[in-house]
Amino acid sequence: MSLKRDVLTINEADYGIQASRIFSLVLLCINAVFVSYFFYQEYYYIVLMDIIFITIFITLYALSFTVYAHLIKELLMVLSLLQIILLSVVFIGSDSGMHLYTIGMIPATYIFVSRRQIWPRIRMAVLCTLGLVFAETQTIFSPIYTVPAPELMVIKTTVIISLCSIVFGSFLLFFNYIKATNMQLRCLSEMDELTQVANRRAFLTQLKSDKLNSTEHCILLLDIDHFKQINDQFGHACGDEVLKHISTLMRSFCEPRDKVARLGGEEFALFLHATTIETAHTRAEQLCRKIEITPTKTLITPKPIFCTVSIGVSRFTQDVKTSLSNADKAMYLAKMQGRNQVVCFT
Repeated sequence: MSLKRDVLTINEADYGIQASRIFSLVLLCINAVFVSYFFYQEYYYIVLMDIIFITIFITLYALSFTVYAHLIKELLMVLSLLQIILLSVVFIGSDSGMHLYTIGMIPATYIFVSRRQIWPRIRMAVLCTLGLVFAETQTIFSPIYTVPAPELMVIKTTVIISLCSIVFGSFLLFFNYIKATNMQLRCLSEMDELTQVANRRAFLTQLKSDKLNSTEHCILLLDIDHFKQINDQFGHACGDEVLKHISTLMRSFCEPRDKVARLGGEEFALFLHATTIETAHTRAEQLCRKIEITPTKTLITPKPIFCTVSIGVSRFTQDVKTSLSNADKAMYLAKMQGRNQVVCFT
């Protein structure tokens, strides 16, 4: 795997910002608990340090809602690590268990940092590991405060409980992110990006998987007439706008259980649920006329773009391919007979 720096997309740049906000709030809550405890025990130097870090965490939380949000993720982890090391090494010693928080920071790194930002992940994991080892083994510094054994037990118990919460929360956020990503990928694989309707694969899958009753259903195949001429005359950008306009008209034409899809190019399909061939023909005529009189308006060109469509109608059978083939034959016949019309397969 290459460790080179990659250019991040907008979504990847936003990766982990919401989790960073949650982590900031968790840190504020933990610090508030320890500040209260240390103030009660009259460890004023620790209280002063914690207040400084609380102020920094509040500032970082506020920055997460600004254009500087992408900067807080690694900075938040580094400052948290620094606070942990200061507490464990300088103030109360490693017997308090404070340095164990570094264990929870390693999985948290994978929540905050995009999978493509490999070096930041490695850097934070290494820093956390070194901090844990240093706090556990160092003999250079003696802690400022000598904490009695009962108090150490209270602190260590609090650390372990909150650490378990952090680790559990990190994995929960990570799995939620994986679930959301999978849903997004599934949506992208089933949707036509340009028109925001189902693509051919999703349309066929839905028709095959739906448990349809014996009620009559119909399929419409629609093809934009002379679409190449629209592209040649107005440009491909305008052609894309026409496609989006047609898909919008088709969606507005649908009943709740109808399905619309772009099969490819300028060809669309429409599944009409619980619709007889006669009703389907009437509705197809209405759609054909509506498209004919409703031009595409775009800022790209001041001139409205008018277009027509040819529609083939077929009864839907359990053999999806045959149903589509029949509708395709009817649509081809509509084109042969002059376009801008509806033909039913009989």
